Order: sequence, then structure tokens, then C-alpha cells
Amino acid sequence: MVNGTYKDADISIKNSGITVKAATEGGAIFNGATMFKVLGSNDTIRGFQFKNIDIAKGEVCEIAGNFNLLTQCNFFNCTSKHYFHTDGGSHDNEKS
Repeated sequence: MVNGTYKDADISIKNSGITVKAATEGGAIFNGATMFKVLGSNDTIRGFQFKNIDIAKGEVCEIAGNFNLLTQCNFFNCTSKHYFHTDGGSHDNEKS
């Protein structure tokens, strides 16, 4: 993903077996009312920053699939129900 700031983004990753990453580690920044959803399985989400997000009743990153990896992501000053949430029924997801 191209480096830059993405405000109020609503991103849903529906494919399986892909890697979604910032062009450079930490170079893609999400803020505002951003929600990032991973609906596929065997996906890797890498190198994003989630800063100053305000979704008081939602999740910044919601994982609904299986065997997904969220890695090298930074969460800073987020107002949300959860920074990272795994839906019931999904399994073997990892945040590192």
C-alpha cells in the first residue's frame, strides 16, 4: 500500500492467502474513523500505523478468518472497543 495518511478508511480484505503491507514499515498511517477488517484466511497484514482513531464502539482491526497474521503494526492513541478483535469461531490468528 502506498505510504501516506488514510483518514476514515473502511478496508475489508476478502481474499485469502495474500499479504497487505505498507510500502515501507510504518509509512501507511490510518486515522479518524478507520476500520480494518480481514475476512479471508491465511493473510498477512504488515507494517501499518493506526493513530488517533476514534471508533468508540468498534474495533480498529477485526479478524474474521483463520490463520491470519497481524505483524509490525503500531496502535497509538486509539479510542475503540478493541484495537484487535478476533471474531468468535475464527481460530489460529496471531498478532506480533
